[in-house]
Amino acid sequence: MAQPIDSRLQMLYNRVEAASCQLEEEFKDEPRMLDEVAAKKQLAQNYIAAYEAGKLFFPRDMVADLDRQIDALKLAGTEGGGRVTLKDVIGREGSWPLLYPFSPVYSIHWRTHQNMTHISTKFPRTMLEIGMPVGLSYSESATPCGWPLADLEAAFRTHQALWLQSAACQSLTSILTTSAAALRTPIRKIVCFGLGRLDGWEKTTREKLLASVRRSAFQHAAALTMAAALTATTTAAAAGETTVQCYAQDPAYAAEEKKLLAALGFTVLEDPKGFLEVDEATLVFSVTPNIPVRQVVADMGWPAAMVWNRIETDRQSEEGKDYRIEPVWGENLRVS
Repeated sequence: MAQPIDSRLQMLYNRVEAASCQLEEEFKDEPRMLDEVAAKKQLAQNYIAAYEAGKLFFPRDMVADLDRQIDALKLAGTEGGGRVTLKDVIGREGSWPLLYPFSPVYSIHWRTHQNMTHISTKFPRTMLEIGMPVGLSYSESATPCGWPLADLEAAFRTHQALWLQSAACQSLTSILTTSAAALRTPIRKIVCFGLGRLDGWEKTTREKLLASVRRSAFQHAAALTMAAALTATTTAAAAGETTVQCYAQDPAYAAEEKKLLAALGFTVLEDPKGFLEVDEATLVFSVTPNIPVRQVVADMGWPAAMVWNRIETDRQSEEGKDYRIEPVWGENLRVS
């Protein structure tokens, strides 16, 4: 006897059906578009089924293969004419050029599970935009604003001093020291994702530079604090480690920031090498990133610990939720 479908899963399928009905009505006189609607409806249902079956949207071997393909194209000097190819959780295949005309920089586009399984009934056309969990997108390269390295470091040190004097710093150190002692596997490294730029987006005044980097400076300072606290624990000492290493991945880093980060003790990693660095001896640190770091990390293998912003735990009202549109950096983004 078939098991009854649970209400949350039924809600997901109902959303797909409702969006499809709206699109079928909108395109009832366009056979080509009706075929497109039917195809995307099937994709959404396939992604829902894959997720419910516990299949991984971001398996480590797929991410490692993407990394190998990118490295091989760069090593061969064929970035301009080379392509990367991936097959996703439902067997869907995608291929992207590593470089696009007039867009000198590629970035890896990580999509949340919800992008493929939580179809909007308020904006049904979004079903026509279902992408793969991982792909490439293109943009301009991050450029230094022109501040000398000494000025960038001075701005960082100002915020680091404030952080070290804060109650939040003392609380974080205490929690980490206590928690690390109870871990079966000692933490040997911290991998940070999307902590933000330590340079301004444009060169104005030192006061504005100080203001613009405040959030990211505090977060990088917190990473260094955690590394120091974990290094000082008996767990790290017992493992024979002298220091807990800090790694940072953020496509927004420009050349001068990378020099500063290296001087501060960070190893900067290109996407997706940060994810591949995560293992059972890793603490992952990320605060409100614009990619699904938790989902990627959970699929690729659980780290020892994660430090995050506050996570919403009450999902009882999920059925009534829908996307809203918010302007972010001049672009209208859908927010669930």
